[in-house]
Amino acid sequence: MIIGIYSRILDEKESVLFTQIEEGLRFMLINGYTGCKLYQEKVPNEFTDISERIVLNQLTYDIQMGNINAVYVNDIKLFSTITVKILQVIIALQELGTCIHHSGGCFYTDKQNIKFMKKQFEENWKRINEISKGIDFGG
Repeated sequence: MIIGIYSRILDEKESVLFTQIEEGLRFMLINGYTGCKLYQEKVPNEFTDISERIVLNQLTYDIQMGNINAVYVNDIKLFSTITVKILQVIIALQELGTCIHHSGGCFYTDKQNIKFMKKQFEENWKRINEISKGIDFGG
């Protein structure tokens, strides 16, 4: 079984990237994966839509093609510093039937978890919509 190790360069700190990969390799060895594929990304603009991020697209494609069986990310915040985008990535990967392992545990890919994540996502958007109705953004 092959695991995809997602890592991200933060603030030009290459040493942080090495630590993320090292943790992924350690996870791979401890958990019986026979190999890995590295997905290294630098995100210049956090507001870029996740569908436009080349590395995430490659990760998704490799899952669809059966090239990797699971994903490891040291910290799920590496997917994005924006919570909504983290949820989008997790839901997208879960819908492909892929477990997402991270330093704090694992997001499993059963239908109940996907349904729960989607419900939370929708409820958060409703709450944000209600809160923002009374805000004058100017203009």
